[in-house]
Amino acid sequence: MRLVALGLAAGTILVTYEPVWACSPPPCWAGYFTPTTGTTVPSSIPALYWQPLRGSQTGGNDVRQVTLVSTAAPDAPLLFTATKISGTDAYLIVPTQPLVEGMTYTLGDANTCAAAPEYPAAPSSVFLVGPAAPMPSTLGTVTVTDGEVATLNVPTSSGSCTFDVQADRATLSLELSADALPWRDALHIETLVDGQPWESRTLVYRVCHSDDPGAATGLAAGSHEVSMRATLPGTDIVLATAAVTFSLDCPGDPAEPDDTSPSEDGGCSTSGGAGGLVLLAALGLVRRRRYV
Repeated sequence: MRLVALGLAAGTILVTYEPVWACSPPPCWAGYFTPTTGTTVPSSIPALYWQPLRGSQTGGNDVRQVTLVSTAAPDAPLLFTATKISGTDAYLIVPTQPLVEGMTYTLGDANTCAAAPEYPAAPSSVFLVGPAAPMPSTLGTVTVTDGEVATLNVPTSSGSCTFDVQADRATLSLELSADALPWRDALHIETLVDGQPWESRTLVYRVCHSDDPGAATGLAAGSHEVSMRATLPGTDIVLATAAVTFSLDCPGDPAEPDDTSPSEDGGCSTSGGAGGLVLLAALGLVRRRRYV
């Protein structure tokens, strides 16, 4: 499933999953290409990526319905080889001739959904080819930005598709390294939380209150680690960021212990001398959240 976070009015965030099986699923799910429209990839890109139409009523996906043309000669399809990726229904598309720097190309898929032929299998992808670049060896750095407890619209198995809950959340961002930057539009990037795939590139959350027992709950209480991992289609390259530790807080969580020790006069002192911060914490005015 894929999670998408959309900002809405009044501080509400809508979180949707695809597919949402509690609702009636469509007969087909649209495919896609990498690179996508409006992006730029190095001329040394090893392969283009095609995810065909998915679903129970696709009617089959014919690779002969996929085309690659340059905008300079849109009526002259370019030759390529298409190789199915083992264990998936996706394909690597490798042009017979190298892509030309400065040229714009269009990938198209004329397959249609058998149950709804008016819908195309995948939107066309119009992309620009930039200078050749060395293969990336690093990915970059993940940043976790604190959010607040607010209304979050999450999936539910109770039959209403989604449900509003109160949840604490944080946003994720990835700053690419210098050697990964030229490949930003060719990389397939996923988020890992505690070493397991997480559905969103941009959001982590923990439900603090819900009146729907079937609603998604997000992460459990306590500390978690988040990192990002990337692959480059057509290669064995796997890149990963360092993990960042974070926690999500809900009202009523037990207070975290302070790093205190008895002072000579029988009071308490803190390492680092942050007495003002300790006082604020004691008054409940500082919400503790850890990022490493």
